[in-house]
Amino acid sequence: MRRTLSLTLILAVVLVAGGIAGCKRTTAGPVPPGDAESSAATPSTAQTSTADATTSGAATGVADGSASATTTPAAGTTAKTMKVKLYFGYEDRVMAVIREVPYSQTVAKSAMLELLKGPSAEELKGLKLHNEIPKGTKVLGIVLDGHVARVDLSGEFDDGGGTLSMDTRLAQVVYTLTQYSTIESVEFYMEGKKVKVFGGEGIMLEGPQYPKDYYQRVPIDA
Repeated sequence: MRRTLSLTLILAVVLVAGGIAGCKRTTAGPVPPGDAESSAATPSTAQTSTADATTSGAATGVADGSASATTTPAAGTTAKTMKVKLYFGYEDRVMAVIREVPYSQTVAKSAMLELLKGPSAEELKGLKLHNEIPKGTKVLGIVLDGHVARVDLSGEFDDGGGTLSMDTRLAQVVYTLTQYSTIESVEFYMEGKKVKVFGGEGIMLEGPQYPKDYYQRVPIDA
């Protein structure tokens, strides 16, 4: 009886223990595959975005504060410039001055824009230069057709002044533009229309204007 009881007790204990162990596995259950992937992907995504941000910052020169160092010219370097010759009124003639300006591939337009500014304070020292081109005059366009520069100016160009003033301002433009070997003459336009009669003085402009047409304003070259 004791053996039988002992075996019975042993079997009962084994069955109970097995049932408890089975209950624990069932209660915990397997981890869903999706959750495992997303939890593993999160650190990877964070690392990627951090690396991208660092790379982006270094490339643009912003995050690491190197933008100014990248865009600022090296010490000792200077901006590229060029020299233009500008003609201003001097008594009843025109006189040339040399001005250094920022470099541009559109040299004719650059020269015209400088001409419209008039003589600088430095250029006026000891000289009675004057600009007969009225203030407010704008360059609307310059087109090179062969060796003819077609210059389109705003309506202010023919404002005020008598014959001498009108003739001088035309000479200023003609001499300034024909300093370039590619330009032999100038054809005037105002507000997009070709000028045939200039100003209230009725100066006739028959075709392109050459320097020889303004021999009375014979220039004093720099």
